[in-house]
Amino acid sequence: VCFGIFVACFLRHLQNIIHCDLQNLPILCRKPFLKMLKSIISHSVRLGRVTAARNVTLIQRQSSNKAVVLHEVGKPLVLEGVKRIEQLKDDEVRIKVHYCSLNSTDVQIIAGKCPPELKVPLPFIPGHEVSGEVVEIGKNNPNFLKRGDRVVAMNDLQDPNGGLISEMVVKNRDVWAVPREVPLREMTVMPYGHGTALLTFALHCPLEQNDLLLITAGPAGMGLAAIDLAVNVYKAKVIAICDTESSSDLVREKGA
Repeated sequence: VCFGIFVACFLRHLQNIIHCDLQNLPILCRKPFLKMLKSIISHSVRLGRVTAARNVTLIQRQSSNKAVVLHEVGKPLVLEGVKRIEQLKDDEVRIKVHYCSLNSTDVQIIAGKCPPELKVPLPFIPGHEVSGEVVEIGKNNPNFLKRGDRVVAMNDLQDPNGGLISEMVVKNRDVWAVPREVPLREMTVMPYGHGTALLTFALHCPLEQNDLLLITAGPAGMGLAAIDLAVNVYKAKVIAICDTESSSDLVREKGA
């Protein structure tokens, strides 16, 4: 038992030195390290010290959830281990994050320049748009998600637990399955920009084919999403306002 505790403490100390978990070790040193680790664990098992293997597993589980965290407004973000949410609520989904999108709202929060209504508690993990893979699902599953499904998701703007994290927990109402043929990287920016544009056209500004639409923030993320939907889905004609010639080239490429 003492040997097992020693191995666990040794690995914890080593992880603190290299600031990464086993999966994030540099390629050149990963194989030698894992070979050494395997030898240590095998030796402990032969001696009947199975506690060593259990402790190693426990360390990996506790340190595997890494996040980029804002502790103080205007200060650098910090990469660190964070506590994993072990028990999901009935309406929650756990996602292994592959990609995370940062937009102007995240930047404003980090810099302390966001509107008062968007003020979030610290510590804060930025990024409220992600794409990834479903790891676990709560009891309620209205979207019929399955473990391993490729999805995009977003959290509440005032939720301090954002997407710059290994595993993100979100409400099931804010998770959508992604077809296998669509790259997750491109889908990451869909919920916020395209979602807002779609709600605008569906609820506030109904569009029909050949309608003429003026978009005042053409080259912005939301503007580009609106152009994309208006031109390619609603078949409308779009005029976009731009502040530079280079940005006008961008909106022309989108169909304005």
